[in-house]
Amino acid sequence: MNIFRRRGIVDHAVSGIAMLNCKQVNELAGDYHSGELSLAKRISVYVHLLMCVHCRRYVKQLGVTIDSVKTLLEEPACSDKALEETISHITNNKVKKD
Repeated sequence: MNIFRRRGIVDHAVSGIAMLNCKQVNELAGDYHSGELSLAKRISVYVHLLMCVHCRRYVKQLGVTIDSVKTLLEEPACSDKALEETISHITNNKVKKD
């Protein structure tokens, strides 16, 4: 590590990295997931996530939610005819059971 410090690499990499609290991580979570944070902010969030299980769960769940919404938006919507057939099928099966 001394060789890096002598060359100014460590000092440059560490400057701008601050310990974040849970509220700050919450505010940065969307940008963290989408990769829009600077290196220093990304590292700050990552370090906090290493130590905080609650924020780690939150960021993981946020990622799942974002990915799910993207998937839903990419899938084609069902046609009116298919929807009517599904409703008819459900209704007919319910009537037979009663």
